[in-house]
Amino acid sequence: MPEQQTNKPSVPYSSRGEFTHRVWIVISCVLGTAIILLLIWFGADILLLLFTGILLAIFLRTLSNWIQEHTRLGKIPSLILVITLLILLLGGAGWLMAGPISEQFNELSNQIPTAIDKIRHHLAQYPWGQKLIEPITSDDILPRARTILGQAKGIFSVTFTAITGFFLIIFIGLYLAMNARLHINGFIKLFPVNKRPRAREVLGDVGSLLQRWIIGQLVSMTIIGLVTGIGLHFVGVPLAGILGFLTGFLDFIPLVGPFIAGTISVLLAFLMSPTKALYVLLLFVALQFLESHLLIPIVQKKAAELPPVLTLIAMVLFGSLFGFMGVLLATPMLAVIMVLIKKLYIEDVLGDREPGPEPATSPSIPRPPESQPQ
Repeated sequence: MPEQQTNKPSVPYSSRGEFTHRVWIVISCVLGTAIILLLIWFGADILLLLFTGILLAIFLRTLSNWIQEHTRLGKIPSLILVITLLILLLGGAGWLMAGPISEQFNELSNQIPTAIDKIRHHLAQYPWGQKLIEPITSDDILPRARTILGQAKGIFSVTFTAITGFFLIIFIGLYLAMNARLHINGFIKLFPVNKRPRAREVLGDVGSLLQRWIIGQLVSMTIIGLVTGIGLHFVGVPLAGILGFLTGFLDFIPLVGPFIAGTISVLLAFLMSPTKALYVLLLFVALQFLESHLLIPIVQKKAAELPPVLTLIAMVLFGSLFGFMGVLLATPMLAVIMVLIKKLYIEDVLGDREPGPEPATSPSIPRPPESQPQ
């Protein structure tokens, strides 16, 4: 009687080994991600300083490259000229404006409590206004109002940590600006040889985006500050110059900055009359509309196409995680994350590539010279 053979499915040894290998890959990815997140969490301050230094380096390289293209100066002389001009410009502006700005800040901080008290008195004349201000006492408002501008100036208070961070940012920015190619090539070598061209391309896109964002942000802040100061002057609001400067400076923080500057301006205009406060409110609404629908599309172009809701969420998230610096850097960090998601996940993993011309290399992300065959 022939032996009865049983056809039992068996798992080949190679398949078991492949399964075990994949399990270890998953475990390694999870552990690696956890370690990276822990390093980011505990080294957040250093990473934020490094990111700020990179932004400074891109800004300096952009200006020096422009000078280098339009003059006969080399890379290092152009960079030295840019640094010298910036020091003279900032030093001269600080020497001329430090006194008047400090006096106007003090006057502004003294007038804000008076404006709040006048608003409360005006609202108390109406039944709905009494219900609105009933839970709020002057003991709650006035002490906080007196510290609004003090806190704004206190951002730049001279502390050991602030000075250390400031000089560290300057050092990182200057060092990266002078040795950009060396550090870029060193970072690219961390990737496998067959992935290095793609890594350089993605890094170039990130650098180009940050370059356009910096230029667009500076132009936008300057225009908004000047137009606000001129508009407030014609409306007849006191301290129009300092309010324009404050509006331009706070415009660096999307959504929140203009709201703070507009609130302060409306309060001061209310000291004169509710009608002027309404004019100032309409001025800021019109400026925000023009900035969102005209200025940003023209100046920024495709620098950072971010939905306002996503920007606000990023500001809240980064602010809760990293504090004030997280709020300041929320927009450029979000823009970088969006580029990485688009390039590394949507295009490389999902294969959804948009047809178009080859991406241009950013001046801040130089390509190495092509090697000639031996």
